Amino acid sequence: MDISGKVLIEILKKNLLFGRWEGYRWNDTEIEANSWFKVKKTCTIFRRETSFCEFLSDSGCLMNYKIDGFHKKFSCKIIDTSSGLVVAEVKKKVTNSGVVLGDDVLTLEVEPNIDHSLIMGLVLVYSLMNRSI
Repeated sequence: MDISGKVLIEILKKNLLFGRWEGYRWNDTEIEANSWFKVKKTCTIFRRETSFCEFLSDSGCLMNYKIDGFHKKFSCKIIDTSSGLVVAEVKKKVTNSGVVLGDDVLTLEVEPNIDHSLIMGLVLVYSLMNRSI
């Protein structure tokens, strides 16, 4: 939801066994027919989670992102697979004196010109996949 309470994204779990999630963008009063992004959980190696996302941009381009992180520490990076650049990073919030503020206090850093609602949707799916919400 945005600050006025309007729904922005609806997230649905599509495959119970293999962990596939789809995000749908909302218009003013209804959900769009086609999925906006799809996330698939691919592997778990040494408690490191890797998931892949297909995102259809407004211009019609298909973009791919990789969500790479550790779910016990709840830190993750969202990486653009075409360029290899980190477009967003989630980590626990730490004060200037080095005190960690808690498991539920996080910092989200997003690069410029990246859709913030997409990144929030991907972070929500990542936390739902790892049962951390």
